[in-house]
Amino acid sequence: MPPRPLAMIASFPPPMTGQGLAARILCDGLKPEDFRIYQLNLSDSVRGDAAFWRILKCSGLATRLFALCLREKDLIIYLQMGFGRASIFRDMLFLTLSRLFGKRLIVHVHGSGFRVAFDSLPRPVQAMERHLLSGIEKAIVLSPSLADMFRGLIADDRICAVPNGVSEDVLCAAAAFARRPRPKDKPFQVLYLSNLLRMKGYETILRAALLAKRAGLDWHFDIAGPQIPGQGIDPEAYIQQHALDDFITWHGLALGDKKMALYKNADCFVLTSFFEGQPLCILEAMHFALPVIAKPVGGIPDIFSQDETGFVPLGHAPDIHGSRPSPKELDAHIEQDAEALLPLLRALADAPERALDMGRHNQKLAMDIYTPAYHCTCMAAIFSDTPKSDGCPSL
Repeated sequence: MPPRPLAMIASFPPPMTGQGLAARILCDGLKPEDFRIYQLNLSDSVRGDAAFWRILKCSGLATRLFALCLREKDLIIYLQMGFGRASIFRDMLFLTLSRLFGKRLIVHVHGSGFRVAFDSLPRPVQAMERHLLSGIEKAIVLSPSLADMFRGLIADDRICAVPNGVSEDVLCAAAAFARRPRPKDKPFQVLYLSNLLRMKGYETILRAALLAKRAGLDWHFDIAGPQIPGQGIDPEAYIQQHALDDFITWHGLALGDKKMALYKNADCFVLTSFFEGQPLCILEAMHFALPVIAKPVGGIPDIFSQDETGFVPLGHAPDIHGSRPSPKELDAHIEQDAEALLPLLRALADAPERALDMGRHNQKLAMDIYTPAYHCTCMAAIFSDTPKSDGCPSL
């Protein structure tokens, strides 16, 4: 049987984002004998150009899709949907083309904010989006709790949950690494690795480091990720202002061996986001046998399947999902989270064997589920319209 044509409308790196990594992992993991892939890169159309040029580039992708629909009779269309208002309008173009040509359409949302954006749209636009979504074959979310984004818009039997998988290089590096108890003379190492966005909570880590200094704790905080202009305080300026050079190292964007070294050197992974889907950075930390502290938002609690052996929730999910908090409200949440984070870190720092056991539990869970092979097997079954293999999750 010849390979099936598959148009992948997705954000591919660069820039290095969770969505981009997920798209690359999927594209690399599908077997060429099963699928002939056409990449339609959304990153090229939404990378911050003026609105006119963004629309022009997006129109170019639609033209390519139009040509593929004409040429490829059995074309499968995979759309990595956005989860903001502008992205919904953009995606309507691809949804319309898919419906016009009667192609099999599978949509995939990697975040948690699609329904909030949908509910904020004018009623006529909502009606149009509902009509377009009614023609899709499958809507994929990252975990069962995220299925509510599509409930009432798509029949439940067309919503499925497929977990993310880490990249092969992370899988190989983690498999070759054996975590050992932290030496007594080594500071307790806390790692944050994600984009430096206010809503990702990186300022919580900066504030926690300042509190740790004031408490005289022998800890060190590694912060890795690119700074996004206008999206929070400058980490270098904060470190200098509060004389935190001995407590914080900001590594900027960490890739390849540099990223692997940060995971290996850490004793705990922390992510204090206010909104999330299923963060790849948490899955990567689990592969490197790290305990995880995170806010229980989006699909994060589902990662641990109600078994919190290797997971420490940072408070409760904040009641801010339906609207973006004001800067003052966000400042208050960050301050509260930093104060709540300190005793959670202290509990791990004071019990290194417990932290080690938690990390090993996470590593086993990650190896069982959050691998590229498992992810691509489930996705290939959906594309092929065959029953999922044993163990693939469903709602």
